[in-house]
Order: sequence, then C-alpha cells, then structure tokens
Amino acid sequence: MPCAHFLLTSSSSGQHLNKKFFQVNSLQKVPVLKDGDFLLTERPLEPLPPKLRVPSSAILIYQSYKCQVADHWYPPDLQASARIHEYLGWHADNILDTFGVTLWTWAFLMGQQVTLADLMSLEEMMQPMGGDHNVFLSSSKLVEWRMRVELYIGSGLFWEAHDRLVKLAEWDVSTLDPVVKERICKFLETYK
Repeated sequence: MPCAHFLLTSSSSGQHLNKKFFQVNSLQKVPVLKDGDFLLTERPLEPLPPKLRVPSSAILIYQSYKCQVADHWYPPDLQASARIHEYLGWHADNILDTFGVTLWTWAFLMGQQVTLADLMSLEEMMQPMGGDHNVFLSSSKLVEWRMRVELYIGSGLFWEAHDRLVKLAEWDVSTLDPVVKERICKFLETYK
C-alpha cells in the first residue's frame, strides 16, 4: 500500500527470534505493525497444519484505515467491504489448493478495481517462487492479472518487495541461523 511503513527485520538471520523482538511479538512472527504504542501481529501460525498457514489480513485492513487509501482498496460501502471479507475468508481456507483455477472475467478478483483481495492473493502466489516454482506459468489469465496488480502498485515496489524471495534458491544458507535454515529447507521441500 502506498503509505505503509515497515520496520525491516531479517528473518533469514533470525532477527525475529531475539529477545528484543520477543518483547514486541512473543510469537516471534513477522510481520508486526507498530504504530505508536499500538502493536498488531498476524495470527499464530505454528499450531496449524502447513497447508493452512496463511497470514491474516489484519495489518492490511489496519493500514487501509490508517493511511486513508483510495476506496477501491477497502471500500467504505458495507456490502463492497463484505465482499472483500468474503474473499479473504475463502482465501485463508482455500487459496493454496486453487493455483490452477482461472480467474474470473473481471480485471481484478473483486471487479474492475484492485483491492486488498488482490494483494493477499498475489502475495500467496508469489511464495512458491522461493522454491523456484512459478505458479503463473499455468495460466495466461493469471499472468495478465499479476501484471495488472504489479503495474498498479508499481513494478519497482513490487520487485523490491519480492527480490529476496525470488532469489531464495541462490542464498548461501551456511550463514543462516540454524532454526531459520531448517524452516527454509522445509519450505523449499514443499515446492520440489
């Protein structure tokens, strides 16, 4: 989102596992949003089976209110925002099983305007690229949709956010924290 500000933490070096970060988020998970004295974290992911470890949308929704972003991201209309919540709920339960499903006939997931639903879905679909698996190769409609979202948020910002992920297979893992190294290896195995 255009006005989002993030504290960068290197999860690859285990910065999120240190005592200082534990004071911010006892779950030691990223992302965490800190706005003055207010802290917002994603829901605990570890107790869930790997298939269901999908981050919540709490931080995105908070940022849309805080930053007063354009209405198309998170519409003030009750029924339009309910449609976004409907998709986000479905996304959390099902997205990992639907990478091969073609998109609707709209330009974006919820219609002709980009929304939080597009950001959440795109982010989830980018993750397998860390294991050198490009889910976008399966459908030209998927590629076109990804390009529309990427162009909307700006290609520079999009690739800045995903640069480390798409180069994950090239990382020198010998310098990683052992706990983080084990998690990354498990992640990469799921996409082989």
